[in-house]
Amino acid sequence: MSFNLAWIQTAHQLLKKQVVQIALVILLIILAYVQLTGMIGRGFESFVNSLFPPTPPITEVRNLILGGLNSMDELVTVQMSSKATVVVSKDRNLSRLKIGNTNVVYEGVGTIQAGVNIKEMVVKSLDSKRHKITVILPPPHITQTSLDINDSHTILKYRKGFGPGVEAELQAKAQKDALRLVKKEACLNNILETANSNAESLITNILSKAGYNSIEVKTQKPQKNACSLIN
Repeated sequence: MSFNLAWIQTAHQLLKKQVVQIALVILLIILAYVQLTGMIGRGFESFVNSLFPPTPPITEVRNLILGGLNSMDELVTVQMSSKATVVVSKDRNLSRLKIGNTNVVYEGVGTIQAGVNIKEMVVKSLDSKRHKITVILPPPHITQTSLDINDSHTILKYRKGFGPGVEAELQAKAQKDALRLVKKEACLNNILETANSNAESLITNILSKAGYNSIEVKTQKPQKNACSLIN
């Protein structure tokens, strides 16, 4: 009877050892599987990222702003229209003696647009978790100057004495001079400063709608030749 009891105890101990060994083997298999699947997952993710690299946050911000502007690279934020009346003339001389001249009085109506180039915008800092962003806009510039031919017209043209037949030439010059004056008036009325202010407000509004809470839009002063009348 005592022999059977000892055998049973021995068999029970051996069975416990086998159970523990089997449990350890299963645990090692599970750990190896988890590690292997993790490596495979990371490898697959790296492979996918190599084929389709994620869009950098800064690029996302630029695309976001362009989307809000209907993909316009050149952001026109202000437009001014004005008119200018100019008088141009050309003399005819015989040696040193003036024997006549031709005159043209022209009224030109022009439109000046100003804005910033979004492609040159810089995202200085970006914290997506805190919804915080700082962007720097490029200096504002004149984007377009145009003369409204339909609303512009010659008020008067006349010759004195033996004035030369250069009315067409003088009208072309008058149109350029009128447009220069319209541009000068727009610059004196701070068109570039207004373009800066409007661009700041517009970009801030777009980023605010996109979920950014702390927004800083920095502007730059116009370049010295931005309002040059030569352009």
